[in-house]
Amino acid sequence: MKTDLNTLIASDSASDIFGAPVLNSETDGEVIVEDPTYNPASRAPVETAPVIEEQEDTVTISDDGLEINMSEPARNSLIGILVVVVLIVGCCFGCGTITICLL
Repeated sequence: MKTDLNTLIASDSASDIFGAPVLNSETDGEVIVEDPTYNPASRAPVETAPVIEEQEDTVTISDDGLEINMSEPARNSLIGILVVVVLIVGCCFGCGTITICLL
């Protein structure tokens, strides 16, 4: 089994099996593969297909000629921020009112 594995690692198809080239391998101190000159920067880059982003659904609000286009995640984020601001202001106003009433 050890001999078969060493043969597999040293073969040209090792990069296909492991998903990456084998740069260094040894068994019991015996070097199987060693490539000290390997430099991935010197290899030509692999061309990839461009990523085409899908357009997000937008919500249009128009009032008297003013149009605001925003994506659904942006709209939901703004709603969340407004809810937090209202809660903070409400709590501060409520605590201040209770403090004044108790004094």
